[in-house]
Amino acid sequence: LKSQTVEDGKSATAPANPSRDGYVFTGWDKNFIAVTTDLVVTAQYDKITEPTLVVDKVNAKAGDTVEVAVNIHNNPGILGMALTINFDENALKLKDAKNGSALSTLSFTKPGALNSGFSFGWDGAEINPEDIKDGSILILTFEVVDNAASGVCPISFTYDDGDIIDGDLNEVLLTVVNGSVTVL
Repeated sequence: LKSQTVEDGKSATAPANPSRDGYVFTGWDKNFIAVTTDLVVTAQYDKITEPTLVVDKVNAKAGDTVEVAVNIHNNPGILGMALTINFDENALKLKDAKNGSALSTLSFTKPGALNSGFSFGWDGAEINPEDIKDGSILILTFEVVDNAASGVCPISFTYDDGDIIDGDLNEVLLTVVNGSVTVL
């Protein structure tokens, strides 16, 4: 992903968190603070085996505009869903939200105001087996405010019991892996 020359005793800078289909990035196998010798640092992943939503983790600078994807893995055949978003409005402004390709056969409703604490909804009358796919469900466009402090700005999604149903109108439980925008 990246090669870097580091002065003896100084810290290396990690590349952007890598992605791998069907897996969640969990971190690096070694610490790269106070480097004193050549080393290879390897990305670590957990395999996704349950229905899971994964929110991207992206890097940006103050004033940047970035896209953050929300992806579904092991889609069980979602027919309806409501998700509530939370983020730090002092650092991030949500400028737009678009329906992703994985739930494109469902009607998508975004909130009137794109604020933290608001909900996105998907609804359908029926779902066919060929419509059940993994991939993006939501593409979020954030603006990092000009005076945003350096650090991690979490982006989280929650849902209540009964907010996600499948084609048989059964409740679906999804694991949610929240994401972030790291301000450099």
